[in-house]
Amino acid sequence: MGVNLDPDSASVQMAACAVAEAWQTNEQGGDVVSQSVGPWSKSFQKETKSDADRLYEAAQLYLPNVRRVRWC
Repeated sequence: MGVNLDPDSASVQMAACAVAEAWQTNEQGGDVVSQSVGPWSKSFQKETKSDADRLYEAAQLYLPNVRRVRWC
């Protein structure tokens, strides 16, 4: 049984934007792990997320009751 969502609600709109940003990150090959500008540099390592996890977590920020779906 699914959750009824109002597509005009702020939470649905924010979730859509978050998922779009996560999708863009997926398309670019994932999260940045190293960055440098001139003499300044910063590197960090964290657990790698799958594309599906990244999309799900983005939606969960604004829609905590949403469940995973299988994309066909």
